Amino acid sequence: MRSLEERIREWEETERAQSEKPRYYAGLSKLFRFSDYKYKSIGNNRQLTIVPTENARVEWYRPFDFEPGMLRDYLGVRNALRMPRNSEDRIVWDHMRSFLAGDLPSSEHDKKMQIERIKDYDKPGTRRRREDAERHIAFVKRLPVLTPELESRFQSRLDHDKPLILDFCRSYGDVFADAASENILREFYDDEMKPPLPKSERVDFEEWIRENYDSHTGLVTLWYEPCHILQMYDAWEGIRIASISSGPADQFVDLLNGFTVIAGVRLVFLKGHWRIDFEVEYLMDALGIMLINNVMSGRDQIRICALEDCRRPFITRDPRANYCCHEHSQRGRVRKHRERQNGKIRKTEHGAAL
Repeated sequence: MRSLEERIREWEETERAQSEKPRYYAGLSKLFRFSDYKYKSIGNNRQLTIVPTENARVEWYRPFDFEPGMLRDYLGVRNALRMPRNSEDRIVWDHMRSFLAGDLPSSEHDKKMQIERIKDYDKPGTRRRREDAERHIAFVKRLPVLTPELESRFQSRLDHDKPLILDFCRSYGDVFADAASENILREFYDDEMKPPLPKSERVDFEEWIRENYDSHTGLVTLWYEPCHILQMYDAWEGIRIASISSGPADQFVDLLNGFTVIAGVRLVFLKGHWRIDFEVEYLMDALGIMLINNVMSGRDQIRICALEDCRRPFITRDPRANYCCHEHSQRGRVRKHRERQNGKIRKTEHGAAL
């Protein structure tokens, strides 16, 4: 394992090299967001979607202008929504999607009836349908019964998570909605508005975006899915730990490369320098490029605060920084000091007993 002095020296050399040259890519792609969002209940009133408010405007922005802050904020939300360390709360995290979708049984009798309906539906089925039914039945059997106490725990967790998700959407748009680039949306818009469509039925670009967005709203349940938005966090954390311990990182690198998609690459002359412009179509693609750049550049590194009560991502250029602020650093040192003192006391007591 590399010593702290070696890591600091490597960090300083990388920082000097980076400061002597401009950022090597331009990041000119524009994505859209609405000026404000809100939650909208559908179905059983637990299922939520994120939609623009009535008077929200369409805004265009370059995601790379917000680098690395956007990546830090995304990782912060992802970290807050991850599986809790407290095993008592794991049942809430594991079944949040079923709770929002209204799939949790209200009693053991309700659970048995769900299983019987699955069996009845499968009676004339093929082998593949029987296997699907068996998996579905196994899933239903694992579902907890929604008691008032458990429902209160679900709601408490949701009340904590909802502002985090909404704040991110207000800043950068909805990750799971069709927040495509301006070029892509313009192509679809021009194709739909061209003749023979009558002029009376044509709408302006902003209204067309709103209509299409409303029909492809982002479900809040997707934020709890074990899909690419979680895998991106896992890839970043795996690479970060491997970089510190000099351990293997191939599986995390493959994971990161797998969901970073670039629509095109072009050469542009910007502010007196030739640069590469990565054209991205969606917000997740931009986040993937930011994550790759953050791993390889050595600048503005994103770390997780070492204080257990915090655990928020923060940006730093200091390789020795383990806390997001001075206050948390002090609290962390005090806790470590107390832990060492308690360890000495226990050791002394143990020795005296012998």
